[in-house]
Amino acid sequence: AQAAAPVQQLFKYFWEWVEVKPNCSHTLLFGTLRDGLNNPVYGEKVKTWNDWGNEAISIAGSWGPGGWQRDFGDGIRPGTWHIQVLHPTSGAPLSPVFDVRFTDQCGPGGVQEIILHLRAHPGF
Repeated sequence: AQAAAPVQQLFKYFWEWVEVKPNCSHTLLFGTLRDGLNNPVYGEKVKTWNDWGNEAISIAGSWGPGGWQRDFGDGIRPGTWHIQVLHPTSGAPLSPVFDVRFTDQCGPGGVQEIILHLRAHPGF
């Protein structure tokens, strides 16, 4: 008998595109949430956290149409952060976990601003 192929979960949201920029004075993660027809989404939770328990929730639409934000403060703050969209009431995951990394230098190729654009699959 042949083993069944593992079932891959289809989440509502996917990573559509990302912008990264150096910034010697501030570290910031923000982005947009859009539905399958490219309209801004309001009310979904966007959770951001690192491997040391630093966690926050932003609400889509609280920073402009579909916009969410996590401000890490002044200066260069290197490290890896995780992002996941959650259902506003149940907390169920609506996206896979996305990883982003801030660099330790702000010259050319440095990353202190990450703008992550997430979009729902058509039909969601």
